[in-house]
Amino acid sequence: MKKLLFLLIPLFLGIQSFGQLDFGLRGGITTSKLYSNISDYNSDNILGYHGGAFLRVFVGKHPFIQPEAYYCLKGGDLLNSVEQKQYEIKINSLDIPLLVGVKFLDLKITKLTVYGGPVLSFISQKSVNYYEDGIQVIPPDPETQLKNSSWGVQAGASLDVLILTLDIRHEWGLTDLLENSETELKSGVWLIGLGIRLF
Repeated sequence: MKKLLFLLIPLFLGIQSFGQLDFGLRGGITTSKLYSNISDYNSDNILGYHGGAFLRVFVGKHPFIQPEAYYCLKGGDLLNSVEQKQYEIKINSLDIPLLVGVKFLDLKITKLTVYGGPVLSFISQKSVNYYEDGIQVIPPDPETQLKNSSWGVQAGASLDVLILTLDIRHEWGLTDLLENSETELKSGVWLIGLGIRLF
């Protein structure tokens, strides 16, 4: 983790020479869901949040590179309504997307951009709660553990008005989140955020 930060800091400082540079803070809400190959369980959304910083570097007039780092709460509920069983999974992570995008609209006080790219998540906290008939009990498969990192891909758009930016994007999980299990578990996340450009 420290090695990654030492690599990112000179990258952020060095790319200022490429063109226009925007740096700011952003935060907002997430709504996330887990997708499983267990046929008798349905998936339900949970509400979370995210907050961190972004750097946007325009390479020429329209293309840009946007690395970010933000803290995020995501996860989901897996429900078996017939047997009244429920897994409640919450994940806290440091997410580092590397996005590439273009400007679609560029006016004096506003611009519209679209983007996409990979995201690496370092999971800092994780919890799995299991319920039967609404009562929390010990999970039947305690050997199943969540991984400490995962990969995904994001795509979205942002609308900038003066120094504010409104952002909406979707994240598709590419990594199976479970270790030592035949069950496959992947995440899907919607992120809606409001940011402010500091310079």
